[in-house]
Amino acid sequence: MNYQQMAMLGSIIYFGLAVSSLFVATIFQKFRAKYVIANFMMVNAVACFIFSFSSNWILLYSMRLVLGFSQAFCIIYGPVWVNEFSPQDSTTSWMAFLHSFVIIGVLIGYIVTAIFVSSLSHIVGWREAFMLQGFAMIIISCCFYCTDNKVVDVLASEGKEGLRDRMRSFSDVHNLAPPQQPPRNRKISERAQSQAGAADNLPASTSHFETTRRVRIDSITLNNNELNHFL
Repeated sequence: MNYQQMAMLGSIIYFGLAVSSLFVATIFQKFRAKYVIANFMMVNAVACFIFSFSSNWILLYSMRLVLGFSQAFCIIYGPVWVNEFSPQDSTTSWMAFLHSFVIIGVLIGYIVTAIFVSSLSHIVGWREAFMLQGFAMIIISCCFYCTDNKVVDVLASEGKEGLRDRMRSFSDVHNLAPPQQPPRNRKISERAQSQAGAADNLPASTSHFETTRRVRIDSITLNNNELNHFL
C-alpha cells in the first residue's frame, strides 16, 4: 500500500462521518434513540472485525467508510443529550467533560495501539487493536440495549409533539411574545387612562369647554412632572 492509499484510508472515515450527518436528525426523529445508537455501535463493531480480517484494499476502504458513517450518531447526539438532561447550572461543565472524554479516549486508543504494535508485536498487531475496539463497541452497545429509553431519548423526555412544537416556536417569528412595555411608559399610560376616566366621571352639568380645559391642565401637569423627573 503506497502513501496515497494510506492517506485515502485515513481520510475516508471523515467522508462517511460527513455523509451520515445529513441523515442523523431524521433517523433520531423516527426511531428510539437508544436503539439507533446501539444498532449503529453494533454496525461499527462488525466493521472493525471485518477491517481487521481483510486484506483487500477495496474492502478496507469500505469498512473505514462504514466506521465513519456509524460513528456520526454518537458524535452528534452526545451534545444534544447533554443539553437536555444536564442540570441547568452545570450544562457547560457537562459539555466540557463530554468533549474532554473524547480526547482522552482517542489518546488511550493511540497508547494501546502503540503498545500492541511495538512491545507485543510478536504476539499481536494492528489487526488485534481493531478487534479490541470491536469488542468494546459490542459491550457498549449491549449497555444501551439494557438502558431505559427515557434516560437516553430526548424526544421521549417531553414527547415528540412537545419538542417539535417548541422547535417550531423558536423558528416562527409570529410565535414570539411581543416586547413588554417599559415601566415608565406603562406608568404614564396608566395615569393617562385614569385622567380620561376622571373626565368621563365629571358631572353632566359640566360644560364641554370646562371638561376640555381640565383635561388639558392635567396633561400639562403630567408633562411637567415627567420633565422634572429627567432633569
